[in-house]
Amino acid sequence: MQREELYQVIDAILNHASLAELEVIEKAIERRRGADDGGLFGFAPGRLAEEMATGMNEQLAGSREMIRKTVVEFVEKMIRSEAPELTERQIEELMAAWMPHSSSSSQREKASPRKSADKGNSIPSQMLETMVRQFVDYSLGLMDSRQVRSLEKEMGQWQKRYWEHFPSDIQELIALFIKGAIDQEEFERSLAEYLGG
Repeated sequence: MQREELYQVIDAILNHASLAELEVIEKAIERRRGADDGGLFGFAPGRLAEEMATGMNEQLAGSREMIRKTVVEFVEKMIRSEAPELTERQIEELMAAWMPHSSSSSQREKASPRKSADKGNSIPSQMLETMVRQFVDYSLGLMDSRQVRSLEKEMGQWQKRYWEHFPSDIQELIALFIKGAIDQEEFERSLAEYLGG
């Protein structure tokens, strides 16, 4: 195409074509692009492959959501069967700690936003003690490598999740002990007081 012809086409599009004519021009350009991409009569394999890939990605996202929902339901069912004495609120706290994107935990967070450090306040004492001991053992290099792998497999970054759900008093106690500011005896006494109180 000559430069003069190009200017005439652009002038016609910008200054003279009606909306209906612009639509016809747009369809012609789309067809031409399809032909340039190896397409024939507006059929472009590249575009078709892209559309198929987008559809497959949407299906996979739906499958991931279904799997996540199944896992969340399984964990909640397991908590209810293993610890029937827990209240609904305690179950929600555990779900928030173990499955941070579960629907019950996100609904609870919207309903009553609190500092993440205070989320541990309603964790049952026995479970909180286990979490503290695991965290401390890991921090001091005393945890068995099999247990580390098991916790990572079950919860991913479990240390971060534990820390976020520990009450601020527990966080402070752990930090003092790990840094050597208090000894084992003081740590055990303070922890027992907290859990007993």
